[in-house]
Amino acid sequence: MRAGDSISLGRLVAPLAIAASAWGIAVAPSASGTESADVYVRGTTRMASFASRATCDRIAASELQKVTSDPQVARLLGPWPYGGYPDAKERLTCYPVQGARWSYVIAYEALSGKALSRNDVLYPREGTVTLDVENVWAFTRYRSYATVKACNRAFESVVARVEEARNRKLGFGTHPCITLGPGTVAFTINYLATTSTGGLSGDTPYSQTINILNQNGWAVPYA
Repeated sequence: MRAGDSISLGRLVAPLAIAASAWGIAVAPSASGTESADVYVRGTTRMASFASRATCDRIAASELQKVTSDPQVARLLGPWPYGGYPDAKERLTCYPVQGARWSYVIAYEALSGKALSRNDVLYPREGTVTLDVENVWAFTRYRSYATVKACNRAFESVVARVEEARNRKLGFGTHPCITLGPGTVAFTINYLATTSTGGLSGDTPYSQTINILNQNGWAVPYA
């Protein structure tokens, strides 16, 4: 770890929801369908905060292995069940927060009835969920084109630029081109960055407070 790192061990958005409003996320039902099992959350910046994305990714992979080591004791919560972006594996990778930090979040069903670690936090069955709230720099790019071909080409190019950058992460609510009407085909791309200047040229940063489980594409429980 680098100096300053810390750890406590133990899509579907309306196509015209642009800019900050595009980050409003509907809650999905638990993909596993076992609502009787308590769900616990591991990670977030309350427990794990890193200056390096590489360090975060390494620790996150290690913690994921611990959570999934015994399927009789714990079962990983599934991804958002309706497809779209980010895909299922994206929920397991680190995300950036304000202050140029990185963290991860892992949610699992405690089949034994107990948390795997005393540091894991119980996901509430009702009421406002605050345990996974993070302050992030959010960006949205919405573009429309006259043809599907032109729109698809532009969409793939922007997604590649977001995913190739080490300071950005593709966000929930991103969806490829859809036809809105005659001669109008559009896409929306949501993403996070480490700083307010970390977005693509022309994209405006929005200081957002979001529930990172939703944002990373987890199928949150008890909906």
